Amino acid sequence: MLCLFAVDTERFRSMFKYSLSDERLKTHCEHHRDSVKATSLDGNPITGVYVPQCDAEGQYLPQQCHGSTGYCWCVDSRGEERAGTRTPPGAAPVDCDRPGEAVPPQRFM
Repeated sequence: MLCLFAVDTERFRSMFKYSLSDERLKTHCEHHRDSVKATSLDGNPITGVYVPQCDAEGQYLPQQCHGSTGYCWCVDSRGEERAGTRTPPGAAPVDCDRPGEAVPPQRFM
């Protein structure tokens, strides 16, 4: 005897508070980012605070930039700055795949 039934997937998930974000633990980058106090008690952004940037999988973006100062640098998989990659505001960013080289300027037509 074969028994078939339909399952309302969304209703099933909501009953168990299931979400995709629950499928994995936070990464080092996400913990780092979430531990930074970037807003004041009244909810306004705090000027001068560096907040690490993580990709969709929670890994550090290869290039990190400080929003307040405009400096950018390359990081390794642990979020540690790679020596010789820091660039000042307005300078061509370093190619984090080839740290000795600047990113070539884009041509717009």
